[in-house]
Amino acid sequence: MNNQKGYAALILVIFLLFAIITIGVSASYSAVSKIKVSQDSRQNSKNISRLESCVEESLLRINEDNALPPEIMITFDMTEEITCDIELEEYLNNQYTYIINLNTDRIRIIAQRTDRVYIMKWEIL
Repeated sequence: MNNQKGYAALILVIFLLFAIITIGVSASYSAVSKIKVSQDSRQNSKNISRLESCVEESLLRINEDNALPPEIMITFDMTEEITCDIELEEYLNNQYTYIINLNTDRIRIIAQRTDRVYIMKWEIL
């Protein structure tokens, strides 16, 4: 009879250990997933900020030079330099339609130049 109680206790302990390990692994996986999502979100936000900087620089070039270079280099915090590629799709009656590429991010800009530069349309591709 004592042997049966011992086996029952042993089975209960094994079951509890299994449940605790399962909960621990699940919690760890959840925490790692949340960290990964947070890092991806931060990187995406950083990329969008960089892309917007390229857009602003391109608009400045249109305003000052009435021209678009094939690429724009921007330095951040005096340590990081990025290069954005520019594809001019169309230039007609002082209206520029162009795409800015930064890594895998792309954005199409339609801008009109008069006494100033106005963004007519902004489209993330």
